[in-house]
Order: sequence, then structure tokens, then C-alpha cells
Amino acid sequence: MVRKTLIITGVPGTGKSSIAKLAAKQAGLPLIDLNALVKERGLYSEIDEADEARVVVLSKLESEANKELKKCKAGAVVEGHLACEISLKPASAVIVCRTNPKTLRERLVRRGYLPDKMKANEISEMLDYCTIKAVQKYGAKKVFEIDTTKASLEQNAKECLEILKGGKAAKKYLPRINWADVLFEQEVKFR
Repeated sequence: MVRKTLIITGVPGTGKSSIAKLAAKQAGLPLIDLNALVKERGLYSEIDEADEARVVVLSKLESEANKELKKCKAGAVVEGHLACEISLKPASAVIVCRTNPKTLRERLVRRGYLPDKMKANEISEMLDYCTIKAVQKYGAKKVFEIDTTKASLEQNAKECLEILKGGKAAKKYLPRINWADVLFEQEVKFR
């Protein structure tokens, strides 16, 4: 049996959690939710008073997530926005979920994000932060992007499984998404 591990990352609001759940179910693989690991095992140093976010100790998260991966003999689907900040092994493919920043803003508003946190996530999306970090951690050959702006959950999960299979079909998902035009539009608003 070939071990396949799919890592799904991206800024909050890009749909990665829903996509990962469906892709894991369709692939018959267990799902490792990094946010759940952080909460369950106390892998944080404090809670930020400004936005009530946990300040994650990345070295502890990496260690615990890799322990969980070792238990998954056939592989797993790993999901979390911090997956691009740590190194998980083995990684067959790393998918960065990308969403047009205008749509991302709408999603984050519905979630009740505070303005500063929303702005930080929008800027991260515009600057390809998760893709850049994923390439640094996993290498360019393993990193792919899907645009979750308009596609259905089912379509996004299908794309993830295509990427996991590899081959020529996966190549159309190599990093190519660019929101620079939105960044320049927003520059004045962010000042």
C-alpha cells in the first residue's frame, strides 16, 4: 500500500476545513485537524487578549502532528492554517486554498473577525503568504494551489484528490494565483 499524505492549508476563510473533511472522507483517509490538536493538547503559550487567539508553540505542534501522522499507516489528510509554518512528514502534496481577498473579507465579516485580524488575513492572502511558506517548508514540487472563490465544495475536494493522485493532471494546480491587482486597489484603504 502506498502511503499518501495530503496537507491542506491557507488563511482562515478559504474553505480548507470543509474541503479537508470531504477529501478525507472520499479518499478513505483519517483527518488530522491542527487547530483541534492545539486545543486538545494545550500547544499554545498564551491567549492573545486582542483577539482571543491562541499563540501556538509551533515546535510543539510540529512534534505532535508528526506523531499523529506516524500512526496513520495509509496516510492522512492534514488541515490547518499553520500547516505552512511547520514541517510534516511524509507529505505527498501540500494544497494552499486561495480565495479572492474581496470574497475572503466577506467570509471573515460573517465569522465576526475583528477589523485588524481581518486586514492581516487579507494582506496575507494578497501576498501569497501561505504559498511562500509552504514552498519553504515542503519544496516547490509538492505545493499546489486551488482557487476556492467560486468553486463548490465538491469541486474543490475533487481537485484535491486529483492533486493527491499526482501525474499530469496535478500540474495544472501549480502555484499561479495572483491577487496583486487587489493589493494595489486596497493600498489606499489600508493606510
